[in-house]
Amino acid sequence: MKKKVLLLIPLSILAILGVIAFKKNNSIVSLSSNVALEIPDSGVTLDITDKNNSVVFLKPGDVILTALYYNPKSIFQWSYREPINGGYLSFKEHIIISQNDPRLREGENISQWKMKVLKTGEFNYRFHYEDPLKPKEVKSVFRVKIISGKKGNMPPILLDSPKPNDPLRTQFLVSGYAKVDEKEISIFINEENNNLLFMDKIPLENKENDYVYFEKKINMKKTTMKSGVFSLFTIDENDRSQKNLITFEVSF
Repeated sequence: MKKKVLLLIPLSILAILGVIAFKKNNSIVSLSSNVALEIPDSGVTLDITDKNNSVVFLKPGDVILTALYYNPKSIFQWSYREPINGGYLSFKEHIIISQNDPRLREGENISQWKMKVLKTGEFNYRFHYEDPLKPKEVKSVFRVKIISGKKGNMPPILLDSPKPNDPLRTQFLVSGYAKVDEKEISIFINEENNNLLFMDKIPLENKENDYVYFEKKINMKKTTMKSGVFSLFTIDENDRSQKNLITFEVSF
């Protein structure tokens, strides 16, 4: 059974509400801006359901289809989380599928989303499977990095966090996507006097010819220094040399 509701909801409000308003409705959602109308559909609809934790290449006008499975008897729901700004996407359709679809699995429904890419750029596309009353208790995450309008000559590591000149506190997140041969990423943080403040490694899942998501929550000791250098790289397994180096200044 499918019901339809016409809504005008800004992305920022939708991210706050998640799918609370959509779980039992087939909702067509439009942006209040006319930008979506100015970008014609390319005719390409790409199903990225099996692309969780990877990178997807698209172009303006392409439509993204995402089918998210959930237990209709559970309090947990899929909530849209990003992007909420930047004007990268417009909502085309949200449908709850509970019958007559070969993709359905025993005891589960599908929360299906279609969104149109509006412009070139890089952005993260993310949903949380969560209790709407306890949004910090996330049970599962669907995430991809979308790169619109360009492909080829992409760096092997796409670092999301931290960014150059970010203030690093004693707790922070290192996250991004990697397409490398090595099995782990090394992290070094040096103080401005070049003393080593922190070092760690992040294991990588191996996916042939594809980017994979990585993240690690860092707990770092407090320093009296004001600034330092963050470095991230892989180690060549043959000669132990650094590869794919990313380095920049940070503040503490």
